[in-house]
Amino acid sequence: MPYRYLTILFLIFICGNIYAQDEIPDSLYARGNTALESKNYADAIRYYGQYVNACPDSAYGYSALGTAFLLNQQADTAIYYYNIAISKDSSYYRAYSSRGTAYLLKGISDKAEADYKKALKLKFNDLSTMISLASLRASLNDIDGAMNYFREAEDIDANYTDIYWNRGALNLSLNRFYDALKDVNKAISLEPNNPKGFFFRGTVERYLKKYDEAMKDYNEALRLNPLEGEAYVRRGILYEDMGEYKKAVDDMDKGYKLRPDLIEPTKTFYDEAKSKAK
Repeated sequence: MPYRYLTILFLIFICGNIYAQDEIPDSLYARGNTALESKNYADAIRYYGQYVNACPDSAYGYSALGTAFLLNQQADTAIYYYNIAISKDSSYYRAYSSRGTAYLLKGISDKAEADYKKALKLKFNDLSTMISLASLRASLNDIDGAMNYFREAEDIDANYTDIYWNRGALNLSLNRFYDALKDVNKAISLEPNNPKGFFFRGTVERYLKKYDEAMKDYNEALRLNPLEGEAYVRRGILYEDMGEYKKAVDDMDKGYKLRPDLIEPTKTFYDEAKSKAK
């Protein structure tokens, strides 16, 4: 399974899993949630850490702390805190599901699958866990198994947007561009103000060489969120495809300031555009 697919996929479904965390009316926990949504993982870790110090029996708190570490690319530490969450409440399904994601990111697929299935036993209709299982099967090149989990999730709730983000990403990685386009169109119809949908659709259209449509979608993504770094980078790559190398470099420079994590995976595009820019 191409690493590109897993990167796109985890950006989508992990965040969906995080923001589904149960609401707890506590200022420290709420501050942790706000920091997490802002991708300020250091502050999220600090606030959740203060919360569990004040409420040491809270499975929710330890699970949230684990998630902050997971999104900060510290999977081993995340697993440590998920283990504590489970020791506090062995029926808390989300701790199992999130720990499964940590194992999956570490490449320990058997433990990931066991945790996901345990989470579904505790909450049989948890859609985020079904999508995680689909991701697992895809990472093992079991495409039919992945699609089955997506269909099962869709049967439960056809308006659950994460189904279409993730299945669309899988279809894109398989070069099933029109299937990917169908999925992202559905996602946009459900969340018309989410910039992610437009830069995702723009990427699909770029592969289909529908450059005008792709440009419109990248522009719409940036209209909805002028700080969407990935949209700048993707539009920059599109400019390179169109032979507008200076615009490509300018856009990617803007995107890299907002999303430095995208420098390495797109360096080849940037270097080529810069060498040709006048």
